Amino acid sequence: MKYKISEVSKMFGITSEAIRYYEEQHIIKPSKSDSSGYRNYNVWDIHALLQARAYRRYGYSLSETADLINNSEIGDIVDSLEEKTAQIEKEMIFYQHLLSSIKQMKQINADADASLDKFRIEQRPAMYRLENEGQYVLNADPQIKKVTRKWIEHVPFVFTSARWTREECEQKGSSHYFGLCIEEQYADFLPEEKPAYISYIPSQPCVYTVIQSRPSIALTPQRLSPAIEYMHSQGMQLTGDVISRVVNYRKGAKEYVNYHQIWLPFE
Repeated sequence: MKYKISEVSKMFGITSEAIRYYEEQHIIKPSKSDSSGYRNYNVWDIHALLQARAYRRYGYSLSETADLINNSEIGDIVDSLEEKTAQIEKEMIFYQHLLSSIKQMKQINADADASLDKFRIEQRPAMYRLENEGQYVLNADPQIKKVTRKWIEHVPFVFTSARWTREECEQKGSSHYFGLCIEEQYADFLPEEKPAYISYIPSQPCVYTVIQSRPSIALTPQRLSPAIEYMHSQGMQLTGDVISRVVNYRKGAKEYVNYHQIWLPFE
């Protein structure tokens, strides 16, 4: 039984041009009518297309699919499928993390307005930090610039973070430092070896608040004064540097606006 290209196209839900492309890759070999020159496909061609679709759904490119069908023995196919299995398992872990990150960011954004300039006790997540900016000037060190590029590849797991030193907060100074952070739960994305300029920030109880930031308002330690005053009213003392996560970065009517999740460690 012979089938026209229009019938095969309808069966697979693809265009005639796509079927011809499979033919160009030698995945299928239709016969041609001597009188009309039309392509005729048999059930072997249809099953070859089915196998090709299976490989494509596994994530193989069309050229890889053609190679598997045209040039591979059983052992080659088994080896290739083993490699594809490892690749998909790695991708599944990535997408599981990505889904977790999306859910987390949804909750963070939903909570931001409600937590603005309010205070509660919250466990700060453990994280790694790469400091690459001070007073809105990027660090020019070539090694830090190289590592920064690597970290940026792992956004959205990597996020922007500000840091205010304990001393600056206590002395009402003016300095703050920006960097990139990644929570420890996502740290598998980073190389195992972490140089000295990457710091580890352990999980610990903190006073948590949210502040709004924009270019027209300096992000000095004075912005943290209400939170520190709250700590003192509760008999708490600041015990370390203050860390933030920048969220909800957007462009307002006149300037950029974002929120900082703020963690102030205490005892």
